[in-house]
Amino acid sequence: MQKKTLFISRLSLLIALTLIIQLAGFPQPVTGPLVNAMLLITTAMLGIVSGIILGCMTPLVAVLRGELPPVLAPMIPFIIAGNILLAAAFGLIKNNASFSAQRLLNPVRRIGLYLAIVVAAIVKYLFLSFSVRLILPLILAHDISDTFIFMMTTPQLVTALIGGALALMIYEILYRAELIR
Repeated sequence: MQKKTLFISRLSLLIALTLIIQLAGFPQPVTGPLVNAMLLITTAMLGIVSGIILGCMTPLVAVLRGELPPVLAPMIPFIIAGNILLAAAFGLIKNNASFSAQRLLNPVRRIGLYLAIVVAAIVKYLFLSFSVRLILPLILAHDISDTFIFMMTTPQLVTALIGGALALMIYEILYRAELIR
């Protein structure tokens, strides 16, 4: 029972921290990487399902807070799916690369973790690009503006990659402080 309590406590803390980040009112170029970092940290610490849970919540909070413009509301299911893909791809590659917290401090062994971050960011980017260019126009039955398309493509890749770099740094700090093993 103690393991389950620790897991729930950690997940609750990571969700709360993410909500604080989203509610703090930072501009999107700050909030986006921080939220992606939290998705990756949650996945690294607690597993893919935990990352998915958090990834489903963040776009909804962004809309409620007004961080996501109302014009982007039709993208919410796709953003949720992109976050799910980010967490799943990262978790699967990280797990298959035999990554462990003990290996984090060895620069040569970080390659699997770097690969997991880059591939997960690219998977999210490709999915969102495909969704905004091909699926959303079919659903809405009209063309999507170039500005809208841009908002859901390149910035998403950049924020996921920056978030991955932040996640790696934060995870290492937590490991060195002996808060995780």
